[in-house]
Amino acid sequence: MRPELKRRNFLRLAIGSVIASGATITAFNLIELLERPQTISVKTIYFQMQQLVNVSDEYFDLPSPASLRDLFNAIAQRHPTLLPQMLASMFILLNNSPITGVDVTLNDGDVIDFIPLAGGG
Repeated sequence: MRPELKRRNFLRLAIGSVIASGATITAFNLIELLERPQTISVKTIYFQMQQLVNVSDEYFDLPSPASLRDLFNAIAQRHPTLLPQMLASMFILLNNSPITGVDVTLNDGDVIDFIPLAGGG
């Protein structure tokens, strides 16, 4: 066989192998991505709550889809002094807009402010 044909056949084989392995790797990455549970990250800000938590803000990664109720449960696990009922009775802002109800759907990158209601007279 002529040397140029050997070289051409070798290059075809090498290029074909690279393309095939790339397609296999891409297929495995796609399957892994589809099987991996999707999560969202939300930021919580605690206004005037130093007596209950030791941070002014923090991030939570929640399985998607997530609601405000799911966030309440995650906060209660991390900070046992904060009960979900206590959080629900606060003034809550979602991306600087007031919300009512705990079934509000959260999206990746949302910012939730918790502001305790002050009582007195």
